[in-house]
Amino acid sequence: MGRKSKYEERQGSLFPSQETNKEEKKDITSHNSGHSVHTVNSSSISQGIQNNTDPIILYPSNWLYNASVIGFLRVIAYGKGESYVERNMLMDDGRVKVSVNDLFLKEYSIGKYRIPVSLKYFIDFIVSFIWRNKYNDEKKDIESKYKEVINKWYDNKVLMEEQKDFAIRYIFVGNKLFSSNCPYQNLISKKEWQEFEFAQLMFEIFVRDKDNNIKCVLCNEKLPIIKSSSKLEARLTTFQHPHMTLLGPSIGEFPNAFWDLEHSLRVCPLCAYLIIHHHIPFKKVKGSKYQIFINANSFKVMWYLNKFAENVLKNMKNENSIKKILGLSLIEFSQRIYATLGVWSMASIEVVIKEDNNIDYYSLPYDIVSILLNSEVSKLINEINEPVVLDKILAGDFDHLLDIAYHVIRKLYSKDNSENNRSNLILKELSKNANYQKLAYKLPELYAKINSIIRGGIR
Repeated sequence: MGRKSKYEERQGSLFPSQETNKEEKKDITSHNSGHSVHTVNSSSISQGIQNNTDPIILYPSNWLYNASVIGFLRVIAYGKGESYVERNMLMDDGRVKVSVNDLFLKEYSIGKYRIPVSLKYFIDFIVSFIWRNKYNDEKKDIESKYKEVINKWYDNKVLMEEQKDFAIRYIFVGNKLFSSNCPYQNLISKKEWQEFEFAQLMFEIFVRDKDNNIKCVLCNEKLPIIKSSSKLEARLTTFQHPHMTLLGPSIGEFPNAFWDLEHSLRVCPLCAYLIIHHHIPFKKVKGSKYQIFINANSFKVMWYLNKFAENVLKNMKNENSIKKILGLSLIEFSQRIYATLGVWSMASIEVVIKEDNNIDYYSLPYDIVSILLNSEVSKLINEINEPVVLDKILAGDFDHLLDIAYHVIRKLYSKDNSENNRSNLILKELSKNANYQKLAYKLPELYAKINSIIRGGIR
């Protein structure tokens, strides 16, 4: 292999690095231009960001971190558009570039308080895509119950409808995420959320001095110095049940084998913030109890594979085969994206399966992945458009493609119209509207291409 990318050089460490931005920055405006978005005027914060941490560079790590980052990207795509994420954040070498100025120092006003614009996008995303119906059902009750709280934020001024609506959204999301029996229960208290202590921390984390003795278990970066008086900061930076019930140890009660039986692990505030996005890219599979996320060693690969998998899930009627979902996603990826990336980026692709309190994993054999990522093969599979053909490829039963071709050709051209049981069984595998002429022509070509890949031919 030729010169290594920076990602390849850093594979030994868990992740992210901070780099000084040497590229010309472009001013990309939000499509939500009607929102009250400002830039923080603190010269010390702005100078600190320019000198040290804008942009920050994120490197792929374990699946929890990766899902968190992909969830964060989904939120930013909602707020600033997919083109912003794909042109300005996703890098061909697998990393993600995050502009602190664009996403954390730009702020949205809630009366006399401020929140980072990325948190504003997160709240809008959660309401719009995950809990829209619940929000509509509970909106009036929240407005009535928290009227005094909202009035305090705005010093009892008369609110415009947009201001009032977002204030209600802010309270709703805090209640739904951090209350008892909720996804991140007790990670942030109601008081800390409604008094904007968490939002203020997001403004500060990039310029605080670092603690040289403590590193984040997820990103391997030094933690910023934590205020000893802040219960919120102590809680956020100690990885435990509220961060994720499946993996976090219960402090003082039992450790977790996922983290080498450690009772207490430290996470930086930025990773704690990203973790509350990790549920977003997991998608429910129809006819099952589980959700899936496609994990890889490149954020760009993960972004597109999960995007394509979501489309596959929408279009599949009664199919819940993880193997087929992954296969179809790889075919789409091959046709649209793969040519721009290196072969290294496709290593270690796996499906993370979350069901109740269990996590499982599924991956296709490397040779099957290589076959599906070949643009000629994926094109032929799409042109043939027969489910059984993809099923046999996913199963590694390539010789069966020749069996189908033989019996189709025999059906088309043999003067002997009698059919034996073997022919009947194979032809019944095809769809009712199968195009026999196309199958007779394309299947041998498909088999030959697959055979050349297996034998180490040109891919």
